[in-house]
Amino acid sequence: MRAPVRIPTRANFAYPYFSRNIAEFWQRWHISLSTWFRDYFYIPLGGNRCSLGRIIFNILLTFTVSGLWHGANWTFIFWGLLNGLYFVPIVLRRHFWGRDAATAATVPTARDLPWIFLTFHLVLVGWIFFRSPSLGDALQVFRTIATDFDLRAFLAEGLKFKFLILILLALEWVQRRQEHPLHVETLPLPMRWVTYNVVVIAIFALGTFKYTPFIYFQF
Repeated sequence: MRAPVRIPTRANFAYPYFSRNIAEFWQRWHISLSTWFRDYFYIPLGGNRCSLGRIIFNILLTFTVSGLWHGANWTFIFWGLLNGLYFVPIVLRRHFWGRDAATAATVPTARDLPWIFLTFHLVLVGWIFFRSPSLGDALQVFRTIATDFDLRAFLAEGLKFKFLILILLALEWVQRRQEHPLHVETLPLPMRWVTYNVVVIAIFALGTFKYTPFIYFQF
């Protein structure tokens, strides 16, 4: 039997971008809000203790309402509905093959990396709608990505920032079972000093960027 996903006790965002499917993502992303919608909206609708069609309806309605909770804009509604649609293959798989895709091995393996990659990009597609002022603006972003993307320019610009991001990403991967990636007391001393220096460099390197408040501060 596969072990349930391990979530750090007090975490509200528990390394969600290392999730292997969208169900696990919503176990790890904004846990307090996700739990509230599960307990006070999804379960009263019948949860998963009903027919397959009703389960899918309950999921789609719950996510659509969660989108509306973020704001009275079609972008939020579509974002919620899209995340609900992401759940449909998981529900069908569990129903017909008896596999619970919301659980996975406690420690991700190299075999999980393609699923992490896929889940990450599905979530990013949703964030484009979430952050866009209108559906038209979101579609324009997708058109720009498809028609005006220069891979060479992307690789050439901001190389030092990409290097820092890769180091911090590796740190988060190593520390994914901790409540916070900077809880490095258990790491070997050389790795701790590398971590401290990378964080200091990142502060100086990225400190000139315009401050962007965390998106949930507006809700």
